[in-house]
Amino acid sequence: MKFLDPRAIKDWIKSRAVNSMMATEKGFFMDARQGPVIREELDDIQTGLNEINSKLAGFIITKSFVSSVTVPANSVVLESFDWEPPSGYSVIGVTLSDGGQSVISQMMSLTTGSFKTRNFSSSSVNIKVSARVIFLKN
Repeated sequence: MKFLDPRAIKDWIKSRAVNSMMATEKGFFMDARQGPVIREELDDIQTGLNEINSKLAGFIITKSFVSSVTVPANSVVLESFDWEPPSGYSVIGVTLSDGGQSVISQMMSLTTGSFKTRNFSSSSVNIKVSARVIFLKN
């Protein structure tokens, strides 16, 4: 039985280690000395992201609203959320969720919060329509 020379194996492994983040050739691995370099770069990126987030804090806020709606069979009901943008903010977007009980809800006005819900079933439904509103500082 023939065994590989341990020194030859160690030399081969060392020859496959790369102490650079620029290597792209297949068959090599990154040397552990690159760990602190990568950690420092990730920390710098995180610091930058934290700085951006702190500067943006307060420019965009979100709030949730819920409205209970009764929609007769095969009908459309116009309702509105009771929202008032915070002082100095405007509505820039809304996502609606209506539970999907044979109904479709659609925003009609971002300013007034009005929406319509259409019931496609042959019986009346009571649902909760939820809105997630995004406000942008003027």
